[in-house]
Amino acid sequence: MNKNVIHEEWIDALPLDENGNVDLYSLFQAFQKAATRHAEEIDIGKDFYLPRHLLYVLCRIKAKFLAPFPKEGKIRLVTYALMPGRVSFLRDCFLEDESGKRILLLKTLWVLIDEKRRRIVLTDPLCERMEGLKEDVLSLPDVFDEELTALEEEEVSSPCLEYVVSEKDIDSNHHLNNTIYFRLVEKAGIQGRIKTLELDFEKECLLGDKILVYRKGDYYCGYRRGELSFKCKIEESL
Repeated sequence: MNKNVIHEEWIDALPLDENGNVDLYSLFQAFQKAATRHAEEIDIGKDFYLPRHLLYVLCRIKAKFLAPFPKEGKIRLVTYALMPGRVSFLRDCFLEDESGKRILLLKTLWVLIDEKRRRIVLTDPLCERMEGLKEDVLSLPDVFDEELTALEEEEVSSPCLEYVVSEKDIDSNHHLNNTIYFRLVEKAGIQGRIKTLELDFEKECLLGDKILVYRKGDYYCGYRRGELSFKCKIEESL
């Protein structure tokens, strides 16, 4: 197997809250950086998407928290991209503590976007780029055998949080960085130990947008300019 098909790195222990939950912003920052490094390693990084005026956009995630995160020491992060479908592709990830105990499973769904038109395009260029790795990539296991299905939108009443997108929140895709959405969910209030987390990104948020965040039980969502921006569901164990 091509050694670059799977990316592995050791990261420092991540911040924890009073319930023992890992700081979601820090967790997904670490994943995002590792995914970016891995894209470069398998030649689907900037040299691939910039000349084609394409962007990678994260659409959906599901995370399963299997065991407590360590307070100190190192964490092993492993991630790999699966072969693209017609319009989307999956990237899986898992984390282990120093003893080799698996503490997190993460599955993410991505699309390619035309940078100028901000529209989804077919993954044909990506499939062609990954053709040489296809045999090895097809042998990789799903981190968990479940489809990433869209969350149902729920009715909500009044917002519990307002947030205005600032310059420091904007990423290289010129919209609100994905990791900030997790910060908004955390600010809306997580009271117990997180068991599963699902988040769907609906409409991108831009500089100056005001996001109204709502919470209804285990359901969280955000609206900007009257449109749904994200929806999230968190299963907690009290």
